[in-house]
Amino acid sequence: MTVISVSNLSLSFGTVPVLQNISFALNENDRLGVVGINGSGKTSLFKLILGEYTPDEGSVFISKDKTVGVLEQNVSLDIADGETPLSFMYSAFP
Repeated sequence: MTVISVSNLSLSFGTVPVLQNISFALNENDRLGVVGINGSGKTSLFKLILGEYTPDEGSVFISKDKTVGVLEQNVSLDIADGETPLSFMYSAFP
């Protein structure tokens, strides 16, 4: 079952294209890593998925029974002794 689907997503800031025709689908239990240099559009992609940005073109589908969250790289967390950032993320976004 598809839980997230991104179809032909494009975004630009003014005349500068950031993302062009990005498409992928994630099924239950899939994992996705997004890797790129600074300024390559990783955060913009996540903000599009979260609905914080509106795409110039394309669409994002998120299954109604799913929640999407982002754990930023340099965030200060109130993590208990023995807990890891990953276990914290799983408890925040079951």
